[in-house]
Amino acid sequence: MERTFGVDSENLINRPGESFKYSSKDIKKGINELIEKMIKEGYPIFDIDKIMENKKEYSDILSKLTEYDEKRIREDKDYRFNKEFKKSLNKLKEILISEGYIDETGELTEKSLMEYSKYLIGNIEKEIEGIFEYGKYLSYYIGNDEEFYKKYFSIGDKYNKIDIKETIRKFIKNKDVVRFIVDVKRESKGGKYIILLDVSGSMIGEKIFEAKKALILLISKILEDNNLLDIILFNDKIVKEYNNVRGLKDIIDILKIIPNGSTDIALAFNYLLNKGEKGHIILITDALPTKGKNPVERTLKLAKELSQYYYISIIGIQLNSEGEKIAKEIVKYGRGRLFISKDIKDLKKLLLLEYEISRQQMTK
Repeated sequence: MERTFGVDSENLINRPGESFKYSSKDIKKGINELIEKMIKEGYPIFDIDKIMENKKEYSDILSKLTEYDEKRIREDKDYRFNKEFKKSLNKLKEILISEGYIDETGELTEKSLMEYSKYLIGNIEKEIEGIFEYGKYLSYYIGNDEEFYKKYFSIGDKYNKIDIKETIRKFIKNKDVVRFIVDVKRESKGGKYIILLDVSGSMIGEKIFEAKKALILLISKILEDNNLLDIILFNDKIVKEYNNVRGLKDIIDILKIIPNGSTDIALAFNYLLNKGEKGHIILITDALPTKGKNPVERTLKLAKELSQYYYISIIGIQLNSEGEKIAKEIVKYGRGRLFISKDIKDLKKLLLLEYEISRQQMTK
């Protein structure tokens, strides 16, 4: 259903006093960009005054949603124009409320968060494509993964499973007798994953935004393969825990989390140790342990104890050299892997790569 505001619906507004039109279809085209912008800003509320103060940042999205000229939204300081534009934002807010994307206070609803999650998951095949190649040749990681998904050709293997590229690469590297490499695909028997997400203050901004997006993709894959899943958000305390996650609805409010506080990895490790379960931990963090007395020593001691029950892998976001050193020690105890995301945009691929490797490790 198309909704028209103003006087002249034939002329979409580009000048003050003219009109523009909205439709549910147009809203749906741009809604995911708007939701993404709100999540990225760490302020998941459609606040008209805040938008008016930051028109330059929102101009591209608002142009698509209202069909005002983007340059004019960004640059026009005319009082009449801004008054008219603010009026149009109020109309837009009414539609977003009626369509169920925001509530009366302007806060993002479960519907909008779920729709955005589905939008992210829709691109998952693109993210997964070539991740083994990506992980082996384009990213920095510690840990041996090759045996989990490649092996030498042997009796019983099918010729059409030979990986020609990998065979040639091995031959060039080793300069030895040609030994054919085949892809190994194992049936998933299901396993237990525990994701520890650092939501301390240092994660604010682009880091937590990309971590949230990567997490949605990772969760969808873990559940798709019938694995058990717990998620723990922590800083210098356990912020929130999601046990036995069965669907995205169970954890969708993660998208609204705003980082704060310091980092206490030892606290998160100790919490899991007291639960006495088994599984594979994936820790997502950007920092050294900073909370409490002798935080590094405490963290390493608990990692060693925890390794009796769990594999431990780390996705380190732009870790410094000292952070790298500590992370290496943790994954050494935990028999897992360390991936270091130098470019924050790599995070989705590195998380999916860690999952694919660990899944095969658990079913080996």
